[in-house]
Amino acid sequence: QRFTDYYTDFTEDTDTESQMTGKVAGSFGYWGIKAEMAASSTSNSKSKTKKHFITATMRIERYYSSLLEDKSHLSDDAKTLLEREDYIGFFKACGPNYVRGIRRAQEVSAIFSFESVDSSSAKEFAASLKVSGYGQKVEGSMNRSSKSQSIKNTLTIKINGWGLGLNKSGSDTLVATSLEEFNGVMKFAFDSMTKSESDSGQTGMVYGMEVVPWTDNTSFQVACRLQESILALPMPRNLIKNQTSPGKCPRGLEADDTNKCCDGSVLEELETTKSVTDAATGITVDVKKTRCEPMRILPPTVLKNNLANNGEFIAMLDSVTRYKMNSLFTLEKCVAGIRAFPKRYDDFLLKTKDTVKYDATLDTEFSVGELKMALDPLEDFSLVTMVAHELDEFVAMFYDPCIAAINGMNIGVSQDTDPKYFMAESWYNHPECSYVSCLADNMAWDRKNGGCTPGITAQTKAVTYSENDVHCAKKLDIDGETEICKHSPNTAVFNECSKDQDDNHVASSYIVDHFCMPQLKADGGKASSTKAVEIKKMSTTCDAAVNKKNNNPAPTAPVVP
Repeated sequence: QRFTDYYTDFTEDTDTESQMTGKVAGSFGYWGIKAEMAASSTSNSKSKTKKHFITATMRIERYYSSLLEDKSHLSDDAKTLLEREDYIGFFKACGPNYVRGIRRAQEVSAIFSFESVDSSSAKEFAASLKVSGYGQKVEGSMNRSSKSQSIKNTLTIKINGWGLGLNKSGSDTLVATSLEEFNGVMKFAFDSMTKSESDSGQTGMVYGMEVVPWTDNTSFQVACRLQESILALPMPRNLIKNQTSPGKCPRGLEADDTNKCCDGSVLEELETTKSVTDAATGITVDVKKTRCEPMRILPPTVLKNNLANNGEFIAMLDSVTRYKMNSLFTLEKCVAGIRAFPKRYDDFLLKTKDTVKYDATLDTEFSVGELKMALDPLEDFSLVTMVAHELDEFVAMFYDPCIAAINGMNIGVSQDTDPKYFMAESWYNHPECSYVSCLADNMAWDRKNGGCTPGITAQTKAVTYSENDVHCAKKLDIDGETEICKHSPNTAVFNECSKDQDDNHVASSYIVDHFCMPQLKADGGKASSTKAVEIKKMSTTCDAAVNKKNNNPAPTAPVVP
C-alpha cells in the first residue's frame, strides 16, 4: 500500500484552477473542495472580507485485490453454454469482459476556511498551519495580534472521509471544532486506515478496476477447448509465397498464374485458359490457368483474438437492437398518451422531462398540438408502424446476415452456419458486418443503397420508399412466384402532412427524449397566439392530405346566396 499526505494553500494569488490540478484533482475530495470554493467566490462578491482555503489530505492506496482464478470458476450454466459452442449466448448473458482486479483507497480530506481583510494576513495565517507527520499534526503558531485572532474566530474545519470502515465506536471523533481536536481526528483516521481489524482487501473506496476479456480467463479457455479447436481455412493471399521471378519458384513448389508458389497438390485449375507454345515443336495449345489454393490451420492465438473481437461486437450489436426496441415501445406509449388529450388542449404547453439537459438554442415551449403533429399527424399510429418496420428490416438485412456470417455462412460452398466458425474470422472481415454506421442511434436500413441511413425519427421529413427498392427485405407475393418488398410504407401522406414542420422543428427522436411521456405544465400555460395559428395551419394541411389519400374532397364552407 502507498501512503501520501499533503496540504494545499489556496491563499496564494495564483489561478485557482491550476492549483486544483495534480494531487488535488486525483483525490476523492476534489469535487467537494471545488464546490466550496465556487460557493465562496459567489458569496464574496459584496463582502469586505475574503474567504480563503487550505486543504489537508491523507490518503492510502491499497494494493489491488485480484481474482484468484485457481479458486474462481465459471458457473455450471455458463460452462454449459461454452461446451455447446453457444458463444453468442454466453456473451449476451455474461458480456465480453469481466472484472479481474479492484483498486481501493482510503482518504481523509479536511478543508480549512477562514476570512481575512487582506491577503498578507491570510498568507501569514496559512503559513502558521504546519502539517507534519503521519498523524497530520497541525500546529497553529499564530501570534496574538488582533488580526490573527479575528481570522481564528472565523476558522471552520470541514472533514470528509472515504472508505475508512468505521463500523466501531469512536467514529464520532471525525468531528473537530478546533485545531487541537483536528489532530486527534487525523490520528484516529490514520489508525483506522492502518490498524483496521476488518478485512483490508474489502476496506476502502473503489477508484479503479481491471477489466479484461473473457478470452484471458483460463477457465473460459478450457471450456471453449481453444487448444483442441482445429479450423482449416483458405490461406490469405498475402501469406502465400511469391514467385522469385515470372514462372520461377523455390525447389519443390510450382508456379501458378497469379505470381504465387505452392505445392502441386493444392494447385487448382480455373475455367479460363491461356495459350502455351511448345518450345520444341512450336505448337500452340490452350491450357487451363491455375491458382494456388493452400489451406492453413488457425493457431490458438488467432482463434483467441477473433473470439474476443467478435464477443465485443456481439455485445454492442445486442445493445443497439435493445435500444431500438426500447425506443419503439417508448414512442408507442407516448403516442397513446398524447392521443388521450382532447383537441381543446392543443394549445396547452407541455412540461419537459426532468432528466433532459437544457438547450438554450432550442425552443423549450412545445404544445400538445405540436406533439400530435410531430408524432401522430395522421392519428393512426403511422409513425409507430414505420419505426416497427424499420426495426424489422434492420434485423432482416443487417443483424441476421451479420450473425450468420460470423457463424461461417461465407465459408465453403454451403451457406449453412456452424458455431465453431465464430472464432474463424473477426467481424470486420465480413462484408455483412462492415456497415459501422448501423451501430449508431436512430439509424435504419437504407432500402435504396444498402447500409444504414438516419431513420424516420432522426429526420424532419420521411424518406420516400418504393416497392422496387433493391435492398429492401423481401417476401413472396400472393402467388408465391415473385419477390416483393416486405414493407412498403406510404410515406407520401406523412410527408405532406409534416411539410409545414420542416423548417421549425427538430427530429422526432429529440422530441420524444424531451416531452415523453406527455405532461401539461403545472401553471396551465398556453402557446402564444402566433404559435396557435401555426398549429391550426399544420392541422389543416394534415386533414387535407388525409382527405386526398382517401379520395374525399376537403370540406368547404357553404355558399351564402
